[in-house]
Amino acid sequence: GYSAGKSKIELVKKKYHLKGEEALNFILAERVAKGWCRANILSFDKKIEIEVKDLFECPALKGSHFFRGYLDGVLEGILNREVKLKEERCIAKGDEFCTFKWGET
Repeated sequence: GYSAGKSKIELVKKKYHLKGEEALNFILAERVAKGWCRANILSFDKKIEIEVKDLFECPALKGSHFFRGYLDGVLEGILNREVKLKEERCIAKGDEFCTFKWGET
């Protein structure tokens, strides 16, 4: 997922000239349209928090490792620094939604 995320953010920056939260919103909207999930950015400042519902890989693969890696790649391309999101909630573990966080708490 990581390399797919890195490729996607580079394409979005080059083709649409988007950056920051606007680029992330654009990419997440594309993922919704492709049926991957429904995602909400809860925070995008000193910390990043993203809530994800109906993530395609959770029921089938019992986790969201691909999507977490995808988001890591996208966010690294936006922030120009290493990002390793922490998944605090997961549909595959019985939670209502997945939550990915990074940064200051």
